[in-house]
Amino acid sequence: MDRFADLERVSAWAKEAVAASVRKGWMQGVTDSELLPFGEASRGQAATMLLQVLTSLGAIEK
Repeated sequence: MDRFADLERVSAWAKEAVAASVRKGWMQGVTDSELLPFGEASRGQAATMLLQVLTSLGAIEK
């Protein structure tokens, strides 16, 4: 998580969940150094994250 320059912009209540999502590979940031926590996810970004979550949980096969 330290690689993200905008980490301080993540809301306090969300920091633990965001950190877990990054560790599990569900979230990668919009660049190598930016999460953009107040940005809007595109439909493609949301679909990619959902695919990563469901695959890692064994709910679907890639």
